[in-house]
Amino acid sequence: MKTPIVLAHGMLGLAQAFIQGLKLADYFKGIPEWMRENGCEVITPQVEGIGANETRAENLKNQINEATNGPVHIIAHSQGGLDSRHMITHLGMAEKVRTLTTIATPHRGSPIADWAISKTQQVGVFKILEWSTMDTQAFKDLRT
Repeated sequence: MKTPIVLAHGMLGLAQAFIQGLKLADYFKGIPEWMRENGCEVITPQVEGIGANETRAENLKNQINEATNGPVHIIAHSQGGLDSRHMITHLGMAEKVRTLTTIATPHRGSPIADWAISKTQQVGVFKILEWSTMDTQAFKDLRT
């Protein structure tokens, strides 16, 4: 049996979203299906679209452990790479994760996140988001 491949989505992502059988969102746009057709076992966990790396990493870990007892390879996009790194280094998953491949992950932060936080703080939008139920730590985690 081949080692499963985990596809970890980034911020604002949903692995897939359906309403009454109609697919509204497909983060990896047919990639999991193509991989399965070509003999891969694929796991597509769905963590919070917006959330702190620590929270998303814990949920990623739980979903991987629910899906398989054995080792995995992870291919992660954007914040999914930060979640995966946190999970591996801080949540005891180093032995389970054979490889981590990241795509467009802001390992050193994102200047766009710095700018967006700065601008939204100037006009008070960030404060409104903090007062809402939205977990704004995700945006802070992406700063340089």
